[in-house]
Amino acid sequence: MADAGTDTKFFESAQALFCAMADFLGSSKAKDVLNYEKYPTYQDFKAGKYNGSFKISKLIKDSFAKLRVTGVALEGGRNSIEEILIRDNDWYKSSINIAVKLIEEINKIDKDFAHIQARDWQLMYFRGAQGGNDLMEHIEELFKIANDNEDKLFGDVNKWSPADIYFASKNAEKKIKDSLDTAKLSKFNLTNLNALINGLIDSGHLLGVSLKKSPDNVIIQKMNFQQKENEKLLQKVKFLSVKEDGTDRDIQIYFGEREAKPLIKIRHDPHSGSLGASKAVKTEIEGKSARLGSLTSFGSGNASRGSPGLTDLWARVDPVFAKKLYASFAKGATNYENNIKKMNGQYAELVGKPATTSGAVLKPLIKKAKASPKKN
Repeated sequence: MADAGTDTKFFESAQALFCAMADFLGSSKAKDVLNYEKYPTYQDFKAGKYNGSFKISKLIKDSFAKLRVTGVALEGGRNSIEEILIRDNDWYKSSINIAVKLIEEINKIDKDFAHIQARDWQLMYFRGAQGGNDLMEHIEELFKIANDNEDKLFGDVNKWSPADIYFASKNAEKKIKDSLDTAKLSKFNLTNLNALINGLIDSGHLLGVSLKKSPDNVIIQKMNFQQKENEKLLQKVKFLSVKEDGTDRDIQIYFGEREAKPLIKIRHDPHSGSLGASKAVKTEIEGKSARLGSLTSFGSGNASRGSPGLTDLWARVDPVFAKKLYASFAKGATNYENNIKKMNGQYAELVGKPATTSGAVLKPLIKKAKASPKKN
């Protein structure tokens, strides 16, 4: 049986498949055919007929031909889209829910997507994979060129765009491919990349979708569509509280007048496998129904740093405050390291070792001492 990591590409490809079916059916028919109350399982769905004669099995095969999902088969037993949908009925239901919701409301995402709601296929559906040669891989190549030209501002493509699948017209495919050919010969940057992608989205030719398993309810959230909307949110940013109840290690910044999502969470992870001073800090944006991106470092307040953390990105907007913020963190981190060192010296004394003994050596000795019965 495939593991969770392997399953992901089949789950995402299954979603692309159902979106392609919804595209063919159009907004007026999708909900009637893509219906798990009528067809409780994928097997029931595949064996079904529409209007008495229209075979759903043919719709599935014809829609699969509209997918570009490198290394993924529709059928064939283990590790195929159909195997996943049969094995995990919640993902079958989720695929239906998301496909129907998108085809019914895609014009609300942007009015230029309204043409997709008509019957018959309007777009192709992509789910990228290493070694592929189509739109999603080309977008990733464009990202790599742009990111390299900007000192690797983003750690990887998923930090720039969380899209799991893309809907794209032939026009979008051509523009992306043509841009890739020219980007290799120029100083193509993230501004150029964003302008290209945003233009295709705004004209209704390209849409990236980040998927969350939704067997019961689907919420569509638009991200980065209107800068004015983002600016309104940022104007409401207000620091409300730091939780210090002895268990939480978070700083939470809320976008509003009360403690509710969306929020920015800055969290210290003290875990260490060798009793060391872990300085791992994770910064993430939590939306109302999903995580909207994260950073895994506090950074060093350097705007040109290759692998950016929170203060490195902040330095691009306000370098003076970013330096102050990093200095405060560095001071606290030094105090933390000194106290961990002092604590390990006390541990070493308890197990009869020199104060300079490494945490990696101390940890199993401490564990053994705790497990040993006390002598009277």
